[in-house]
Amino acid sequence: MKNLIKAYPIMLPTEKSTNIYANDGKSIINRPGLDKLLNLDTWTAQHIHLYSDERLIHPNKGWTIVDGELVQDCIGARLVIASTDSSLGVDGIPGTFIGVYGKSKCSISEVQVEQDSDYVNPRNTLDGIKWGNKTRPDGTIVIHPAKTYTLDEVKAAFEAGCKAFYLESLCGYPLEDVLDEEFDKFINNN
Repeated sequence: MKNLIKAYPIMLPTEKSTNIYANDGKSIINRPGLDKLLNLDTWTAQHIHLYSDERLIHPNKGWTIVDGELVQDCIGARLVIASTDSSLGVDGIPGTFIGVYGKSKCSISEVQVEQDSDYVNPRNTLDGIKWGNKTRPDGTIVIHPAKTYTLDEVKAAFEAGCKAFYLESLCGYPLEDVLDEEFDKFINNN
């Protein structure tokens, strides 16, 4: 099973060199040399950062997001775990994600980042194991889409699991009644 953590993309303007530009805060283009072709009065250089729920607890240990701004070493703030800005010293974001993020008009609000105990930039320790982002040979992280489930999807999965374990002949009354009752208990307890 993969160890995944939630991460949240944020695109912020920058004065630094970048291949990412936005014209309305939502439309992005990722092409080298665009700064020479674009009207920079309407397009703004941007970097994409991914931050996690993990909070910075030690001074001088990283970049954070505070009120939609990139801030260095803010104790208690959410930690930036990957960025298109290589000068931050964190893992990179793959071009495939930048493309998907741009096509979505920056509407992706959550992703999952794969973690590995064979790390390059360790962040935390869980059960004596230092975890960090799983990276590819090019230094970019492994990102998975965050899936949210509707109540109907959860119910369908729950029913499929119950059917695998319960045989209607052993229940003594219709399986649908058992499933509805057990599903309601599950929802109320979770």
